[in-house]
Amino acid sequence: MPEDIAVVGYDDIPFAACSRVPLTTVSIPERQAGQLAVELLFDRMEGKGPRERQQVLLAPVFAIWASCP
Repeated sequence: MPEDIAVVGYDDIPFAACSRVPLTTVSIPERQAGQLAVELLFDRMEGKGPRERQQVLLAPVFAIWASCP
């Protein structure tokens, strides 16, 4: 079975690394996203930065554990 199916989780919950078969997971940089959101908000409140919608991309982390061969 492990050769045929790979299981991947999302959001890197603590259980993923502690389960019987550690779960491969995609983790988002939550702290970085929060800090950036606050910085953008303060800039906007102070009249700095773009007035239009802004897209920001943060790189996720792919942690391969035992659930993927």
